[in-house]
Amino acid sequence: MGEPPDPQGEETFQRSKLQHELKLQGEHKVLPGYYRELLQVRKKFITSNSTTEVLIYKKKALLTRMDNDQDFIILFHFDRKENRVTLAWPAGTWRKELDSAGERCGGGGSRILPEIRGNEELQLSLEPRSFALFFETKAG
Repeated sequence: MGEPPDPQGEETFQRSKLQHELKLQGEHKVLPGYYRELLQVRKKFITSNSTTEVLIYKKKALLTRMDNDQDFIILFHFDRKENRVTLAWPAGTWRKELDSAGERCGGGGSRILPEIRGNEELQLSLEPRSFALFFETKAG
């Protein structure tokens, strides 16, 4: 393991300085936009009046549905490896708004369809440690 770095050393100081140029490169460039989107979703849709329904499937995925002015589902996958799961998806047409496995969020690509028509069992391929957010599209 070695010795811990000298907290008074010049080398330790140089390594600990923020590297602002990194925010313009690779995953560092994607992360602020990703966080901004998450905060917008939270601000717009998650309120103290929201109700939550939690369903756990084989300790691999968690499906929550929250009702407010707009119904939405957050699908979490906690496993360290890709899994296929079968879920009883709620009735309605659901549009995928955000997917942590998608390229837009810095992931390698998602296999979840951009729109899901519910009210039946659905088989999904879930990327490791990922989540996806869906909004119900209202007819009208």
